Amino acid sequence: MNKLELIEQFAYNLERLRNKLGYSQDQMSKCLDVSSSTYRRIINHETTKVDLYFITKLYELTHQFAFQFCNPNYKEDRRLRIVSTITELDDTALKDIENYVNFRKAITFNKKGETKIVPFYHPVGELSDNMIFNSFSYTQLDISSCPDSIKWQVDCALEILNNHFHPTYHLNDILLIAQRPPRDGDIGLFIEKETRKMFIRVFKMESPRKLIPVSDSGRIIEVDEKDIEDMNKWIKFGVVVSKMY
Repeated sequence: MNKLELIEQFAYNLERLRNKLGYSQDQMSKCLDVSSSTYRRIINHETTKVDLYFITKLYELTHQFAFQFCNPNYKEDRRLRIVSTITELDDTALKDIENYVNFRKAITFNKKGETKIVPFYHPVGELSDNMIFNSFSYTQLDISSCPDSIKWQVDCALEILNNHFHPTYHLNDILLIAQRPPRDGDIGLFIEKETRKMFIRVFKMESPRKLIPVSDSGRIIEVDEKDIEDMNKWIKFGVVVSKMY
C-alpha cells in the first residue's frame, strides 16, 4: 500500500469505529484528545500525518493496534493475526498466554545441539472416544533422544490418558505432535470448539471431510468443507509424527 491508500484505510476504519461506538465526531475527537478540526482533517484525507500521541490514545480507547486500522490484509501475516486476536481476549486468557510465553522463553532450544524441550499437554482422559483438552495444562518434555528426522518436526507432545484409542494408542502413550494442517491419511488431533473435546482421527480428504476413528469404536465425524460455519466448529490442533519410545 502507498501512503495515500494507507491513510484512506485508516480514516475509513476510524469512522467505522466511531459509528460502532455511537459517538459524534466531536465526542470522538475529545476521546482522542485532538481538536474536532484535526479529527476531520484525518478522516477527510487532508493530512497524511498522524502522530504517536494520537495512536496511543486510539489504543487506549480500543485496545487495537495501528496496523489493524491501516492494513486490511493484516490477517494474512501470522504474527499480526495472532497479536490482533489477543486484543479480543479477557484477562484470564491473557494471563494464561503470558504464562505460556514465559514458559516458551525459558525452554532450551538449540538446533545446532542436541537439546529440545517441548510443551507436554495432559488432557482429561476419562471420556469415551475423546479427551477434554486444556491447552494450559502442561509440563515440559525432553525429546532430545528422538532421531533428528522426528525431533525437529515436533512442536509439542500429548499424553494419552485412557484406553479408548486401543489398539492404535494405549494409556500413558506419549504422542509427538507437529502443529500443521493434516494431509490425507494423517492421524490428526481435532478439537470441537464448543465442548473442548479432542478427537484423535484419521483425516480423509473427501467431500465432506471425514475424521475416521483410530480405534475399534467411535463415530465417524463428517465436516462440510464448503460450509464455513461447520468448518469453524473445529480446531485442527496438529498431526501425530510419532510415539515417544
